[in-house]
Amino acid sequence: MLLTSSISIKPSVKQAWNQFVLSGNVEESIVRPVIAASWIRCRNLGIHGLVIHLPK
Repeated sequence: MLLTSSISIKPSVKQAWNQFVLSGNVEESIVRPVIAASWIRCRNLGIHGLVIHLPK
C-alpha cells in the first residue's frame, strides 16, 4: 500500500516510504536510521505500517 493519506509528511519521506513498500529498499540519506529500522522490523514481522485496527 502506498502512502497517500492526508497526514503531514515531508514529500521526500513519503517518496522513500513508497519506494520501500515497492522494493524493500530504504533511502538512508532521507530516512533516519531508527525509522528505517522500524520499517524493516515491521515488514519482517508482517505488520503493515498503515494498518489502523489490530486484526481480530
